[in-house]
Amino acid sequence: MDSKLKGNKVEYIKRKEKYLRALAQHVDLFKPNEVVLYVLNAKNQFHPDKPLSNGYKNELFEYYNGFCKSNQIPFDKPKLKYQPPIPIIPTTQQVNEIINSCTKDYACICTILAEIGCSQMELHRTPQSQINKEEGKISIIGTKQHSNGVYKLKSCTIDMSSSTKGLRENILLSIRLN
Repeated sequence: MDSKLKGNKVEYIKRKEKYLRALAQHVDLFKPNEVVLYVLNAKNQFHPDKPLSNGYKNELFEYYNGFCKSNQIPFDKPKLKYQPPIPIIPTTQQVNEIINSCTKDYACICTILAEIGCSQMELHRTPQSQINKEEGKISIIGTKQHSNGVYKLKSCTIDMSSSTKGLRENILLSIRLN
């Protein structure tokens, strides 16, 4: 009832109750040291060989902190650093398989993106005038803290871009679809 008076949403209150009930099954909620030790050493329910993520532990501590405040239990909430997940980076072979499965128009765009490593938005913002097909160079305007750059394209990519109906139209189409 205390959470409703503070203006919290019903979904938040239900989630908080669910997590606190789950904690109460394993430890006494009126003993903060036991709760902290349990949460810090808890294992993932679906993957018992893996520990809980720090983000999930912080959420549990946040809900427990609210419980302690409403019951006037002294509790110093531990702060755990968020560890971002390791990104899955495809191999060159996987990228080439994706490009080979694309249509001719999209294969051109994907090949340019794979060759020079720019983002799709950077390629989208590149005007046709900055693509020099004779010299095989493309000038990319950097976005989101990326610097501008001039890149040399492979000859097969240049041939691919000249055989498509229009590189700029394909880039615009790919942006709209994503």
